[in-house]
Amino acid sequence: MFAFTGFPAASMSLDDFYLRGEEQDRLAAKHSSNALLRYRGNAGSHDLPLLWSTMQSLRHSGSERGDESIVSIPRYDKSLRQGRGDRSDNSLWPKMKGPLQIVLFEGWMLGFKSVDECRRHELEMIHNGLPTVNEFLRDYAGLHFLFDAWVVLKVESPIVVYDWRLEAERNMRKAGKPSLSDAQVQDFIDRFMPAYQAYLPALYASGPERRENTTALMVAMDRSRRATSFEEVPPLLTSRLASI
Repeated sequence: MFAFTGFPAASMSLDDFYLRGEEQDRLAAKHSSNALLRYRGNAGSHDLPLLWSTMQSLRHSGSERGDESIVSIPRYDKSLRQGRGDRSDNSLWPKMKGPLQIVLFEGWMLGFKSVDECRRHELEMIHNGLPTVNEFLRDYAGLHFLFDAWVVLKVESPIVVYDWRLEAERNMRKAGKPSLSDAQVQDFIDRFMPAYQAYLPALYASGPERRENTTALMVAMDRSRRATSFEEVPPLLTSRLASI
């Protein structure tokens, strides 16, 4: 759409910044008793320095502050390592030429806000590995203040994620790519549910923490991914500023 209208744009996902497979294995080994960190997904399983540097390059590419106008955007291939995923080779990363007017960035846990240590017991009641994930989540907070606008997709229940991941894995299987079995998908998505339970209520209630005067739109979705309603989220009473 943006190419058709002549707007220079790039798109990327938080998933593209998952740790490399060997790094994820080391994270899992370090937290061997924490099932939430065994595979990619939760806070702590992303390469945040790579994410910040990519965002900085995209923001300043082609500007007076930019050193170069070509930016390589990481890509993650979920079919690698028998469906457990790994970062694609650098040679396969798309290259974008700046300056860019729009960067679309999506992520399943964007907008999740860590809870205070005094609520640790609540997290432990959901899952005993969640307090560690919550600590990692604190390192993601600065991202929320980089965005000029938000669209939050609201589902009636996160249970639909099981069906959506099954659909994606079965499509990979049909394409002849390695993928997770249905049982592996169940086990994999189970590791996302504690975060949804802990952080979605606040996100849906007040929207993401964000810069002052930043637009946020809440879009309700049904199981077929069709939008059923749109609502602008009221401005937050407090805000922070972040720069890169």
